[in-house]
Amino acid sequence: MDILEAKNEVIKAGRLLIETGLIARTWGNISCRISETQFVITPSGRAYEGLNPEDIVTVNISDLSYEGDVKPSSEKGIHADCYRLRPDINFVIHTHQTNASVLSVLNKDVVVKGDDMIKILGTRIPCAPYGLPGTKKLRKGVSSAIKSSSGNAVIMSRHGALCMGADFEDAYKTALNVEKACRERFDSKVADILLQFNGYYADTGRAEDGIRIVKSVDGDNRITEELIHKTIYDARPDINYIIHDTDAYAVTCSADKKTMRPLLDDFAQLVGRNLKTASENKRDIERKIKGRNAVLVRNRGAYCFAATESDAQAVEIILNKGCKAKVEASRLGKPRPLGRLDCALMRIVYLKKYSKQI
Repeated sequence: MDILEAKNEVIKAGRLLIETGLIARTWGNISCRISETQFVITPSGRAYEGLNPEDIVTVNISDLSYEGDVKPSSEKGIHADCYRLRPDINFVIHTHQTNASVLSVLNKDVVVKGDDMIKILGTRIPCAPYGLPGTKKLRKGVSSAIKSSSGNAVIMSRHGALCMGADFEDAYKTALNVEKACRERFDSKVADILLQFNGYYADTGRAEDGIRIVKSVDGDNRITEELIHKTIYDARPDINYIIHDTDAYAVTCSADKKTMRPLLDDFAQLVGRNLKTASENKRDIERKIKGRNAVLVRNRGAYCFAATESDAQAVEIILNKGCKAKVEASRLGKPRPLGRLDCALMRIVYLKKYSKQI
């Protein structure tokens, strides 16, 4: 494929994947083969919406060397292995898609049912063992999973999915079918155990004269809601935006008094090394928001906060996925939390490096 055409295809793919929710912000990566020896790939730490052809990096399959000053995705090695091991593959998408991420915490291959899905995914989607992003351990595990797969997808433990195809349309179809195959593993009766929050809640922003309400939903206990928001702003001068997340999975997790440890690595990155549950008490909330970007409040769901609205929204997305993983995967097995050291490393790298690129 012509190099400019390939770069534009990668950009178009990124924008569509953002629209459909298969990727968000700068997470994941996308590449397109341009010859037997090279591919183009998205850059490291840049939002998909603003990408131009000059931002897309040309990488050599053999040694991962690349052209220009723009740094390619840290997962370029995994993409190179896809093209090296699979001559029929010309497009690769690494997503953090929700349903695949949920099942990835069980560290098991996903059995595929239905002739149409089996044609794309094979009889099973192999699950590669966990490795920190950008490491040789992760690359080695994914490479082994690609070799064992009879289809076009691999699940990456605690991380997401790798979806391949002859072109973007083919790879995109793979991603959609991975979500469908994983969703079919969930028990449809899960709605019976999910809890709801029906009181007053709001999203707010910090203002010079206090707190501005950005969005609100009527209900009881408005005073409690206002107290929680004020407590967070007073205790954390670095916070300018709060989202009260009342998604059923978040509310269900908030009913558990135990500290929630990350099952997924992006949860450790954006939310924190763990997530505490606080009572509706100022002192308790102050204590449990330190070093984190969210807190569960008993039976009220989660409060996601950051310096900007965009960052708070990102925390909400990842927190919801993490809560869904806990609820759904726990009904299918006994998922173990991500290792404490891995959580710490993911959080530190995000705060010191990755978050500053966004």
